[in-house]
Amino acid sequence: MFRRRPDPLAELGAAAGTIVYAQRVRIRASATDLRIPGRNQVSRAVRLLRGSAVVSADHLTVAYRQFIAIDGALREDPAAPCQVSFGIDGIHISIDLTAALRGVPGKNSGTADIFVQLAIAAEQLDLLAPRAVAISRQQISAISRRI
Repeated sequence: MFRRRPDPLAELGAAAGTIVYAQRVRIRASATDLRIPGRNQVSRAVRLLRGSAVVSADHLTVAYRQFIAIDGALREDPAAPCQVSFGIDGIHISIDLTAALRGVPGKNSGTADIFVQLAIAAEQLDLLAPRAVAISRQQISAISRRI
């Protein structure tokens, strides 16, 4: 018999100020024209995963099973390489790998998209505006390796 592992974001989801907390949701991670040194280059890749997400007024966290893929502050920066938007169908995150990994040795290029499929109520959507997510180069590299 299989035992479910506890959700790594359960404690964060129960915290005050949480607008959206979704567990055991579908996550679609995809990449186009992905080129990362030490990895195969692919023109298109898609992975379907299960995970959880927590959104507060100023923070976004997304986990694939036990791996915390995105853990960053939400801020107003239209030129940032990692952007997030919210819709009634879920959370859309797009990452420009070329801009995000500029300065890292080797030819890094491509785009990555993460879509967390969940229903967001209209009252919650009113509190969420499209913004940038401040995540580190290490997080971006880990995301690109797992697509």
